Amino acid sequence: MKVFYDDDSSLESLKNKKVGIIGFGIQGRAQALNLRDSGIDVLIGNRTDTYNKTALDDGFTVLPIDKVAKESSIIMFLIPDQAQESIYNEFIADNLNENDMLIFAHGYSINFNKVAPPKNIDVCLLAPRMPGDPIREYFLKGSGVPAFVDVYNDHSNMAWSILLGVAKGIGATRPGAMHVTFKEETETDLFIEQFLLPLIIKSVRLSFDQLVKKGFTPEALLMELYASGEIGELILKAAKIGIYEVWEKNASPTCQYGIYNNLDRVLDTKKTSIIIDDTLKNIQNGTFSKQLDIEAQSGYKNLESYNENNKKSHLALTQKTLNKIIKY
Repeated sequence: MKVFYDDDSSLESLKNKKVGIIGFGIQGRAQALNLRDSGIDVLIGNRTDTYNKTALDDGFTVLPIDKVAKESSIIMFLIPDQAQESIYNEFIADNLNENDMLIFAHGYSINFNKVAPPKNIDVCLLAPRMPGDPIREYFLKGSGVPAFVDVYNDHSNMAWSILLGVAKGIGATRPGAMHVTFKEETETDLFIEQFLLPLIIKSVRLSFDQLVKKGFTPEALLMELYASGEIGELILKAAKIGIYEVWEKNASPTCQYGIYNNLDRVLDTKKTSIIIDDTLKNIQNGTFSKQLDIEAQSGYKNLESYNENNKKSHLALTQKTLNKIIKY
């Protein structure tokens, strides 16, 4: 695998170029601030909302999306996946010039043919592997968040040089920018969201509900499950030293043996492997994308109902109590 670092990139590739950030949300704000601190000329394209106000408060020039697309030679498309197709078609498609660069932070729209850029521009991927706040925080500390990078279309024959300049500008080449294709970034990202995260959330919820029924104190149980932050800290360490090594170096023999002795018991390998294959298949054959389109067209009714029901759950109410009694 090819990994690009600071020595492999240069901000000179961005000289005399304007970078237009479309969307000043979770990713947009952090990347815009980092690029500006790196000496890059940044414009913000955003509708009139609270994000627009935040961008103005941060001292950015905020213009209509179509004007930013027209005035910028590098356009970073940082709005949610489901909004990209309509925003692109209405505001961006007719305002692209030859050799412009369109950068995505997630490969979804290209991989599932939601957006079809012309052949006479560069199309690239710059996908930081963390949300906005850490991107900004790590940058200010002199470090950065790793990212996946790819060039889908290189019309200018300068796409890699320019893309790596942008990656350097947001701090991604400090730890390393890994060459991962649009397809692989999209499929692995969706897989984690559709298999690993549901597995974690369901396991926590089921453990909480069943142990409370058996008489365990809800607040103490929630603290032990995740609220202490212990598991989160160990996962962060695992990112640096390895998922097996973190338990060996930071867990007691009792904990280590408990993990070893129950791994195969708590998760049936054969059944889980089938679920993994089915999850990936639904991503790759477009089934999930179609389901998401239907949900979006309904105004995310199922998702809204899910979130409202979660707020009323015993676990969520216990979290509120815990927030009052534990003084972090």
